[in-house]
Amino acid sequence: MPPPRRSADVGGTAQLVARNVLFLVVSQLVTAALSLVVAAVLARHLGAADYGILYVATAWVGMAFILIELGQNDYLVRTLARDRQRAGELLGTALVVRLAAWAVVLVPLWWVARFLYAAADTRRAIALMAVLQLLLSIGNSFAAAARGFERADHQTLAQVSTQLLVSLAVFVAVWRGGGILRIIGSEIVAAVVAAAVSAAVVRTLGVTGLTVSGAAARQMIHGGAPFALWSVVLAIHANVDPIMLSKLGSAEAVGWYGVAMKFLGFLIFPSTVLAAALFPTLSRLFVYDPPMYVQFVRAAMKPTLVIAAPAALGTYLFAHEAVALVYGADAFAPAASNLRIMSPFVFIVFVDVTLGTAIIAANRQTWWAGVKAACVLLGIGLNLLLIPWTQARFGNGGLGASVATVASEAGMVAAALVLIPRGVLNRSVLRDVGRVAGAGAAMTAVALLLRWLGPEIAMAASTVAYTLILFALGGVSRGDLILLRDTVLLRAGRPDEAR
Repeated sequence: MPPPRRSADVGGTAQLVARNVLFLVVSQLVTAALSLVVAAVLARHLGAADYGILYVATAWVGMAFILIELGQNDYLVRTLARDRQRAGELLGTALVVRLAAWAVVLVPLWWVARFLYAAADTRRAIALMAVLQLLLSIGNSFAAAARGFERADHQTLAQVSTQLLVSLAVFVAVWRGGGILRIIGSEIVAAVVAAAVSAAVVRTLGVTGLTVSGAAARQMIHGGAPFALWSVVLAIHANVDPIMLSKLGSAEAVGWYGVAMKFLGFLIFPSTVLAAALFPTLSRLFVYDPPMYVQFVRAAMKPTLVIAAPAALGTYLFAHEAVALVYGADAFAPAASNLRIMSPFVFIVFVDVTLGTAIIAANRQTWWAGVKAACVLLGIGLNLLLIPWTQARFGNGGLGASVATVASEAGMVAAALVLIPRGVLNRSVLRDVGRVAGAGAAMTAVALLLRWLGPEIAMAASTVAYTLILFALGGVSRGDLILLRDTVLLRAGRPDEAR
């Protein structure tokens, strides 16, 4: 397949990205909402200690699967965005490589679990979780192929179907009074069906006749190595806190930290939506149209800042009310303190994800992974100091883990400002930061002034104040609204591959 032609105009490519964002917003909104509901149901059903066991099992398997996936999904996305004729070969090879790696990694994972955890239920939960994650990983491979085609509608269908099926399985297992092992077993059954659905969705793109190639496997392992390095440090960063908490804190502290992180995951989903839509397009533009690459990174920073500020401020201002509403004030009240400490994390992650996506699309993923590794080491060092201290002083080691999480993520943003290609960030981005800061100050003032009327009124009024001040300061332009209108009205037909 010949390389895509140089983009004819900014508006056409903007609508392609915006339409993908629209589909991914639907996908992530549904999946994030269901994930939050599932977490709330599980937390209330299992209690803090057992939920902590489930969270630790998820963390261990999550780290193991980085060695299993070897950066394949990101490699698939970038390669298929540039050469779609190899879809069958690359996808088939990726699945075989993944199965082989799973068989190799599973044995040491089991022995690590036996060494670290005396409780049989914890070890069994880790083993079952490894099977569940394999099935979900297979489904994610098909979704990655759809993303590489810049078809977010197909990716949305695959991901929403998976989340719906797995959520339904959890609800049924909880309704029948199942424990941790029965719940994971029910999810495994649902994941088998979900993987079949995802495969059928990708077939509609014309990806048929999956093949396996030794040459493709070598290319994938070599080309995916920088992504794998990035994924390894990302997984350690995401999962090292609950694992260290399980050894330095208490099971309840792991549960409190786990529900706080699940809530934060719901808040930051717009950042992952934008990144998922931008990555294949930026990967293409960086090679074939560098000036438009620069323009799109700048344009992406505006929605990043506009959404990040109220999400972070709302987390700090209404943490206690949010935890009481979702998880219950009795068993999980300490999680609110974790949330308030990590409120800056929300804003930082939005900026970090957008800049990081641009850096990886610019083929600087090795440097980015190295920075992430350094920040992970910083977080581990802080955890060793802060988790025991906060556990002994406050009975919640998760407070120390929360501080470490914010500090390490802040280091990522500082590094991103250095690694981002020169000329991307200019005065227009700084002006957007100023506008968002002004609107955020108004939001905070209104929330504090009206708090006596109740959290619902204070939250609604402060959100309105933020929006109005943002419009008044020019944070949202008429062009932004026109693009949104055109995107919503645009039919979900096949995107023009020449864009």
